[in-house]
Amino acid sequence: MHSQYDILPCFPLYPPLEIFYAFGYCPIVVWNVREYSNSPHASATHLQNFVCSVARDLLDMLCNPQFTTCTAFFAYNACDTLRNLPEIVQSAFEKRAKPAPRFLHLHIPASGFRFEHQREYFALQMQALIKNLESLKEMQFSREEFSKSVRIYQKVRESYQKAQAAVADGLLSYREFSETVARCSLVSPNKQCEIFETLLQRRNITQKDGIPIVISGILPPPREVIEYIEDAGLRICVNDIASEGRSFDTFTPLSDDPIEYYMKFYENHHPCSTLHYTADRRIDELLKKAQYFNAHGFIFIGTKFCEYEYFEIVYMEEQLARHGIHMLKLEFSPDDAGNYAQLKTRIDAFAELLKEQRFGNERKSSSQKN
Repeated sequence: MHSQYDILPCFPLYPPLEIFYAFGYCPIVVWNVREYSNSPHASATHLQNFVCSVARDLLDMLCNPQFTTCTAFFAYNACDTLRNLPEIVQSAFEKRAKPAPRFLHLHIPASGFRFEHQREYFALQMQALIKNLESLKEMQFSREEFSKSVRIYQKVRESYQKAQAAVADGLLSYREFSETVARCSLVSPNKQCEIFETLLQRRNITQKDGIPIVISGILPPPREVIEYIEDAGLRICVNDIASEGRSFDTFTPLSDDPIEYYMKFYENHHPCSTLHYTADRRIDELLKKAQYFNAHGFIFIGTKFCEYEYFEIVYMEEQLARHGIHMLKLEFSPDDAGNYAQLKTRIDAFAELLKEQRFGNERKSSSQKN
């Protein structure tokens, strides 16, 4: 592989990481980047105040005058806000009278890959992306390098799943896991595997008897809130956080053909509200996982103004209730400024509700056996 890698910021959540790594880039998914921004509120010049914090934090980071080391950035179409963000970024650079990084783009068919014309369109998109990369890096695409890259990122996903399984089994703290995932988003894939292996060596019984729950949201909860959840005796058995479980739960067969590989990658991707064509199977898959782990509760981590997440959550709550799964909805915004103490009471009350339900079910089952 290449000895020197250029940083390539990518957004939204599921970029074609393998092809970039094969071309000598170290792609990083710039998601949940508030702590890395040194230009707070710079986005206010370019975005309305009702835009979600994901977009605002990303633009704050990219508008940082010190952000000059990247020659390119990548984006694909997702929600209405992020769809036009690349053009806004370019406009922001023009106002600074600085050359904007080269914009790499991929358009994913919003209605999926059911028809041949959709598949043909996506193939043309991938071909155009590869040509742009060849022009930018002044090198030819290599099937061998791409195949190596695919194998490396498959190891990353396997490392993630081992760690998440340890969290589900109560052998690893979700707080440690979530912090590790965030740290790994900024390093090379080989380094990610090393970090996960170190994390797995610290396994011990932390939440073995915790009540199993599902956690879901476009962003993970803040560290303090994670501590409230685990201190209340809740165990994260199903991780549906977009930058965590949804990002790493998709395995695609090995291939040296990027068009074939990414066609399957996006077609069969873990359901997410940002991939509109996956919406029809999203709730069913979540219910199956919740029932498999015998989850008693569901915590929704809401990001203010994230419209797609809120569109589906009403129907999801209704379906969960039909299966006896309670939901707790928590909302976060940039204005919270770390004031999360008031959420502890709600989380503790939710945990007590789930404990009463579990013990009630256990007593009922015991009486039926007798």
